[in-house]
Amino acid sequence: MKTLLSKYILGLKKITLFLGISILLSNSLLTAKDSGSNPAFFENGSVQDERFEVSNFSFRKGFASHGKGEYLDIYFQVDNKTDEKLKMKVFVVGFWEDNRTHTRFRKYVKYPKWRNRDYEKEVKDIVFLDSKPLIPKKDVFDFIKQNKPKTMLNQKTFKIVDSKTYKMTEVTGGEKLKYYQYPDMKDYITYIAANPTKGIEFTLFGMESKELKKDSDFIVNKNDFTFLFSSIKTSVFTKLYSKYRADRKFFNHLGIFFYDVKNKKICYRQIVRFKRKFKVY
Repeated sequence: MKTLLSKYILGLKKITLFLGISILLSNSLLTAKDSGSNPAFFENGSVQDERFEVSNFSFRKGFASHGKGEYLDIYFQVDNKTDEKLKMKVFVVGFWEDNRTHTRFRKYVKYPKWRNRDYEKEVKDIVFLDSKPLIPKKDVFDFIKQNKPKTMLNQKTFKIVDSKTYKMTEVTGGEKLKYYQYPDMKDYITYIAANPTKGIEFTLFGMESKELKKDSDFIVNKNDFTFLFSSIKTSVFTKLYSKYRADRKFFNHLGIFFYDVKNKKICYRQIVRFKRKFKVY
């Protein structure tokens, strides 16, 4: 009798827990469509795994409580399509990428119509970036320098411009070609692929989730991530921070990466571009 009663109470707790999460989602997070950002999910360069599906993306831009910036709240759901539990490590990277066009200057001096290519528009730079877990840009720059034959930048030479902020310049034969405040996104992708164990570990439970017994098993807070576990479905919450800037720039790209602990490879990679500015709620 006690066993049946304890199972009944546990079942009620599960229902209450999921109802609470549903209310939280409806009040604080928006579907990708309603966020106002008009996200585009890149197929080129993406990596998918048939064992699970990542869906129900939700984004929300909100004010930070200290009044010095804004947060991008991120939610997505992962469905395990197998009976086995899958151990993963996750990275989430958000950044603002822009070209080198001087918008204010071009208001007065228009770009010549007779030129077929606008090279300033073709060069993309990351203006600012935040990630969970934190990936220091110094670590990525050091990785580029030490592993040039293994990266896409194997023909480039770098010198440090400002050691305090670790800004670098690409040089060839003494000629300055490009100024880096942050590495390129492809450099972060290469770095994550080479250092996947630095991600935040979580488990995708299968149908027989016997390990989920106590209340503390269903919700886990770990390194700025919140994981909501159940059989088959896992919900993931996190947030990225952007301080206020004079130009009011906010994240316009987001990258999500999963590393398969057992098979030791990146099994999921998705880059999202936000085509419009976020609404603030």
